[in-house]
Amino acid sequence: MIKVEIISDFACPWCYLGRKNLGKAISKLGEGIAVEIRWRPFQLSPELPLEGIDYRDYLVNKLGSESKLESAWKHLTRLGESAGINYHFEKITKAFNTLQLHSIHQLEKDPTRQDELALRIFRAHFEDGLDFSDLEQTYSLLKDQFENRVAFEASWSNEMTANEVRQEIHYYRQNRISGVPLFIFQEKYSVGGAQPPEVFLEVLESILKEG
Repeated sequence: MIKVEIISDFACPWCYLGRKNLGKAISKLGEGIAVEIRWRPFQLSPELPLEGIDYRDYLVNKLGSESKLESAWKHLTRLGESAGINYHFEKITKAFNTLQLHSIHQLEKDPTRQDELALRIFRAHFEDGLDFSDLEQTYSLLKDQFENRVAFEASWSNEMTANEVRQEIHYYRQNRISGVPLFIFQEKYSVGGAQPPEVFLEVLESILKEG
Protein backbone atom coordinates (compact mmCIF):
# COMPACT_ATOMS: atom_id res chain seq x y z
CA MET A 1 0.00 0.00 0.00
CA ILE A 2 1.37 3.36 -1.06
CA LYS A 3 -0.04 6.24 0.95
CA VAL A 4 -0.40 9.70 -0.53
CA GLU A 5 -1.56 12.82 1.27
CA ILE A 6 -2.65 15.81 -0.81
CA ILE A 7 -2.59 19.20 0.88
CA SER A 8 -5.01 21.19 -1.21
CA ASP A 9 -7.57 23.98 -1.47
CA PHE A 10 -10.84 23.53 -3.35
CA ALA A 11 -10.46 27.01 -4.85
CA CYS A 12 -7.19 25.98 -6.52
CA PRO A 13 -7.43 24.81 -10.16
CA TRP A 14 -3.85 23.53 -9.97
CA CYS A 15 -4.88 21.16 -7.17
CA TYR A 16 -7.52 19.62 -9.41
CA LEU A 17 -5.00 19.29 -12.24
CA GLY A 18 -2.41 17.74 -9.94
CA ARG A 19 -4.85 15.11 -8.66
CA LYS A 20 -5.87 14.15 -12.20
CA ASN A 21 -2.23 13.82 -13.24
CA LEU A 22 -1.54 11.69 -10.17
CA GLY A 23 -4.42 9.48 -11.23
CA LYS A 24 -2.86 9.00 -14.66
CA ALA A 25 0.39 7.95 -13.00
CA ILE A 26 -1.38 5.50 -10.68
CA SER A 27 -3.13 3.92 -13.68
CA LYS A 28 0.28 3.04 -15.14
CA LEU A 29 1.31 1.00 -12.12
CA GLY A 30 1.03 -2.76 -12.26
CA GLU A 31 -2.13 -4.57 -11.17
CA GLY A 32 -2.53 -5.26 -7.49
CA ILE A 33 -0.68 -2.14 -6.35
CA ALA A 34 -2.90 -0.21 -3.97
CA VAL A 35 -2.63 3.55 -3.50
CA GLU A 36 -4.49 5.23 -0.66
CA ILE A 37 -5.16 8.96 -1.10
CA ARG A 38 -5.94 11.23 1.82
CA TRP A 39 -6.87 14.89 1.39
CA ARG A 40 -5.64 17.51 3.84
CA PRO A 41 -7.10 21.05 4.01
CA PHE A 42 -5.44 24.33 3.10
CA GLN A 43 -6.70 27.84 2.38
CA LEU A 44 -4.99 30.12 -0.09
CA SER A 45 -7.41 32.98 0.65
CA PRO A 46 -8.77 32.64 4.20
CA GLU A 47 -9.65 36.35 4.18
CA LEU A 48 -12.50 35.89 1.72
CA PRO A 49 -16.01 36.36 3.15
CA LEU A 50 -18.34 33.37 3.40
CA GLU A 51 -20.75 35.00 0.97
CA GLY A 52 -17.97 35.26 -1.62
CA ILE A 53 -16.95 38.08 -3.96
CA ASP A 54 -16.88 38.51 -7.73
CA TYR A 55 -14.55 35.83 -9.11
CA ARG A 56 -13.16 37.68 -12.10
CA ASP A 57 -12.58 40.94 -10.23
CA TYR A 58 -10.83 39.08 -7.43
CA LEU A 59 -8.44 37.32 -9.81
CA VAL A 60 -7.73 40.45 -11.86
CA ASN A 61 -6.77 42.25 -8.64
CA LYS A 62 -4.63 39.30 -7.60
CA LEU A 63 -2.83 38.85 -10.92
CA GLY A 64 -2.63 42.52 -11.85
CA SER A 65 -4.47 42.70 -15.16
CA GLU A 66 -7.17 41.21 -17.39
CA SER A 67 -4.55 40.05 -19.89
CA LYS A 68 -2.63 38.09 -17.24
CA LEU A 69 -5.84 36.45 -16.10
CA GLU A 70 -6.84 35.46 -19.63
CA SER A 71 -3.35 34.08 -20.27
CA ALA A 72 -3.47 32.02 -17.05
CA TRP A 73 -6.91 30.62 -17.90
CA LYS A 74 -5.83 29.67 -21.42
CA HIS A 75 -2.71 27.96 -20.09
CA LEU A 76 -4.67 26.00 -17.49
CA THR A 77 -7.35 25.07 -20.02
CA ARG A 78 -4.72 23.57 -22.33
CA LEU A 79 -3.13 21.60 -19.50
CA GLY A 80 -6.54 20.50 -18.30
CA GLU A 81 -7.48 19.06 -21.66
CA SER A 82 -4.58 16.62 -21.53
CA ALA A 83 -5.62 15.58 -18.02
CA GLY A 84 -9.29 15.09 -18.86
CA ILE A 85 -10.49 18.36 -17.30
CA ASN A 86 -12.85 20.74 -19.10
CA TYR A 87 -12.14 23.97 -17.25
CA HIS A 88 -14.91 26.55 -17.67
CA PHE A 89 -13.67 29.50 -15.66
CA GLU A 90 -16.23 31.76 -17.33
CA LYS A 91 -19.00 29.87 -15.52
CA ILE A 92 -17.60 30.68 -12.06
CA THR A 93 -19.23 33.71 -10.46
CA LYS A 94 -17.78 33.79 -6.93
CA ALA A 95 -14.41 33.52 -5.24
CA PHE A 96 -15.44 31.87 -1.99
CA ASN A 97 -14.11 31.03 1.46
CA THR A 98 -13.39 27.30 1.47
CA LEU A 99 -13.33 26.73 5.24
CA GLN A 100 -16.80 25.21 5.55
CA LEU A 101 -16.34 23.11 2.43
CA HIS A 102 -13.14 21.67 3.91
CA SER A 103 -15.01 20.99 7.15
CA ILE A 104 -17.69 19.01 5.29
CA HIS A 105 -15.09 17.12 3.25
CA GLN A 106 -13.04 16.14 6.30
CA LEU A 107 -16.10 14.46 7.83
CA GLU A 108 -15.69 11.67 5.25
CA LYS A 109 -13.19 9.28 6.86
CA ASP A 110 -13.11 6.56 4.22
CA PRO A 111 -10.12 7.39 1.93
CA THR A 112 -11.75 6.15 -1.27
CA ARG A 113 -15.01 8.01 -0.70
CA GLN A 114 -13.14 11.10 0.46
CA ASP A 115 -11.12 11.11 -2.75
CA GLU A 116 -14.24 10.64 -4.88
CA LEU A 117 -15.93 13.50 -3.04
CA ALA A 118 -12.95 15.80 -3.60
CA LEU A 119 -13.01 15.12 -7.33
CA ARG A 120 -16.75 15.73 -7.41
CA ILE A 121 -16.30 19.10 -5.67
CA PHE A 122 -13.51 20.16 -8.02
CA ARG A 123 -15.46 19.10 -11.09
CA ALA A 124 -18.62 20.89 -9.96
CA HIS A 125 -16.74 24.13 -9.36
CA PHE A 126 -14.23 24.29 -12.19
CA GLU A 127 -16.19 22.53 -14.92
CA ASP A 128 -19.82 23.30 -14.03
CA GLY A 129 -19.36 26.63 -12.24
CA LEU A 130 -21.17 25.61 -9.06
CA ASP A 131 -21.14 28.43 -6.49
CA PHE A 132 -20.12 27.04 -3.09
CA SER A 133 -20.98 30.32 -1.39
CA ASP A 134 -24.61 29.48 -2.21
CA LEU A 135 -26.05 27.05 0.34
CA GLU A 136 -28.71 25.71 -2.03
CA GLN A 137 -26.21 24.85 -4.75
CA THR A 138 -23.84 23.32 -2.21
CA TYR A 139 -26.54 21.14 -0.71
CA SER A 140 -27.66 19.98 -4.14
CA LEU A 141 -24.19 18.54 -4.70
CA LEU A 142 -23.52 17.16 -1.22
CA LYS A 143 -26.95 16.03 -0.02
CA ASP A 144 -26.15 12.34 -0.49
CA GLN A 145 -23.51 12.72 2.24
CA PHE A 146 -26.18 13.52 4.84
CA GLU A 147 -29.35 12.04 6.26
CA ASN A 148 -31.30 15.23 5.58
CA ARG A 149 -31.04 19.01 5.11
CA VAL A 150 -30.96 19.64 8.85
CA ALA A 151 -27.92 17.36 9.26
CA PHE A 152 -26.18 19.11 6.36
CA GLU A 153 -26.75 22.59 7.78
CA ALA A 154 -25.62 21.49 11.24
CA SER A 155 -22.36 20.19 9.77
CA TRP A 156 -21.94 23.24 7.54
CA SER A 157 -22.12 25.59 10.53
CA ASN A 158 -20.25 23.39 13.01
CA GLU A 159 -17.65 25.67 14.58
CA MET A 160 -15.80 22.83 16.28
CA THR A 161 -15.06 21.13 12.96
CA ALA A 162 -14.12 24.49 11.41
CA ASN A 163 -11.66 25.13 14.22
CA GLU A 164 -10.05 21.73 13.68
CA VAL A 165 -9.54 22.64 10.01
CA ARG A 166 -8.09 26.03 10.99
CA GLN A 167 -5.66 24.36 13.38
CA GLU A 168 -4.49 21.90 10.74
CA ILE A 169 -3.95 24.70 8.22
CA HIS A 170 -2.07 26.68 10.87
CA TYR A 171 0.18 23.65 11.41
CA TYR A 172 1.06 23.53 7.72
CA ARG A 173 1.77 27.25 7.63
CA GLN A 174 4.03 26.89 10.66
CA ASN A 175 5.92 24.27 8.66
CA ARG A 176 6.41 26.81 5.86
CA ILE A 177 3.83 25.45 3.48
CA SER A 178 2.45 28.43 1.60
CA GLY A 179 1.41 26.96 -1.74
CA VAL A 180 -0.62 23.99 -2.90
CA PRO A 181 -1.00 21.34 -4.12
CA LEU A 182 1.59 19.48 -2.09
CA PHE A 183 1.75 15.69 -2.41
CA ILE A 184 3.33 13.70 0.42
CA PHE A 185 4.20 10.07 -0.33
CA GLN A 186 4.67 7.53 2.48
CA GLU A 187 4.96 10.43 4.95
CA LYS A 188 8.49 11.19 3.75
CA TYR A 189 8.65 12.24 0.09
CA SER A 190 7.03 15.46 -1.03
CA VAL A 191 6.22 16.77 -4.50
CA GLY A 192 4.94 20.30 -4.94
CA GLY A 193 2.73 21.62 -7.70
CA ALA A 194 0.61 20.10 -10.45
CA GLN A 195 3.39 17.99 -11.87
CA PRO A 196 2.92 15.96 -15.08
CA PRO A 197 2.07 12.26 -14.69
CA GLU A 198 5.64 11.24 -15.47
CA VAL A 199 6.95 12.94 -12.34
CA PHE A 200 4.40 11.24 -10.10
CA LEU A 201 5.06 7.90 -11.76
CA GLU A 202 8.77 8.21 -11.10
CA VAL A 203 8.12 8.79 -7.40
CA LEU A 204 5.69 5.90 -7.17
CA GLU A 205 8.05 3.51 -8.93
CA SER A 206 10.92 4.57 -6.67
CA ILE A 207 8.79 3.74 -3.62
CA LEU A 208 7.96 0.33 -5.06
CA LYS A 209 11.63 -0.40 -5.63
CA GLU A 210 12.29 0.29 -1.96
CA GLY A 211 10.04 -2.63 -1.18
